[in-house]
Amino acid sequence: MRHDLWCKLDLQAKFGEKGFGGVHLKNPFGESVKLVYSLEHTAGLDDLQFAEYAYKKEGSSLEKAFAFTGSTRTLCWTPGEVMSYSNVGLALVAYAIEQNDEKSFETYSWELVLEPLEVRATGWVS
Repeated sequence: MRHDLWCKLDLQAKFGEKGFGGVHLKNPFGESVKLVYSLEHTAGLDDLQFAEYAYKKEGSSLEKAFAFTGSTRTLCWTPGEVMSYSNVGLALVAYAIEQNDEKSFETYSWELVLEPLEVRATGWVS
């Protein structure tokens, strides 16, 4: 199944360019973080800290979640070089999806994955 969203996303897009909004990463390395690195888990990001997993506020958005604490937005490795699983990277992909269209990531995941698989007893905590 092909979806127009995938045609809109530039996997080589770098943070600070259109498609990544206002998420700021502290990057002491020369290489820019690209969307494709977030998908490959090579963005140089550490995983979430306990306080971030436990953070839950009514009406929170991805943008607010990125602003909650900045420790996991500081790169630990040169982007594109070291594979390290990171939920932060996947959240950045979700944020890029939201920035490229009017729909939320939750709506896209429902329409493109859950609904076609007929998964009914699931959802997103918000």
